This record gives sequence, structure tokens and C-alpha cells, in this order.
Amino acid sequence: MPYCPLGRALLTGVITKDSRFEKTDRRATLPMFTPEALEHNMEIVKLVKKWARRKNVTPAQFVLVWMLSEKPWIAPIPGTTNTEHLDDFLGAADVRMSTDELKEFEKDYEKIYLVGHRADPFTESQIDK
Repeated sequence: MPYCPLGRALLTGVITKDSRFEKTDRRATLPMFTPEALEHNMEIVKLVKKWARRKNVTPAQFVLVWMLSEKPWIAPIPGTTNTEHLDDFLGAADVRMSTDELKEFEKDYEKIYLVGHRADPFTESQIDK
């Protein structure tokens, strides 16, 4: 399955290329949230928004739909402390992409080069590879 940068709200549609984060926000230290990376990575956000509209779901729901359509045995565990976000995630439960839709999405996704890692260097060093 391709790298899916849902983490930390990147693909939910609330982060833009102009988003900046306070030092107390974990995203302030992550390479994928630098101004340069955000500018570049908006292509995946645009693609997710396009497909979310097409499937009549929110961007957060679409990412879950994408994951579950790609690998139905996956048990995604989206993190949230907000019940409204949880309700939004649950809206993806009954939506799937067809094989043809997956191929079409992947064709566009493959053209996107993502910039910046999901973790800072220290965290990255702690991950078993």
C-alpha cells in the first residue's frame, strides 16, 4: 500500500499551504509540516478533496475509504479526542472504491512526490525498520 500521510490532519482539508504551527504543536517539529513541504504536498490534498467530492464523503472519510478499499483487512485506528471527528470517521464505514476507481486514483497518486517525513529525526531513529 502506498505511503498515506493522513497523520496529524494533513489530508482532512483543514491544513493549507499557509498553515503554521505554534512551538507547542507537535507538527511544528515534523518535516512534512515545514512551509516548503506544505507548499509542495498540497497536490495530495487536492487529489483527496477531488475524490472526496466524487465519493460524497469528507476528505478524512475518503482517506479511510481509500485504505479500506485497497486492503479490506486493514483495521484503521484513527486517533482523535473529538467526538465529532470520530463520527466523521465512522461515515466511511459503508463506502468503498471500485477496482477501476482505485486504478484511476493510483494513476494520479503516482504522479505526486511527497516532501518531508512524518516523524522528526529522533522519532524516526526509534522506529524499528
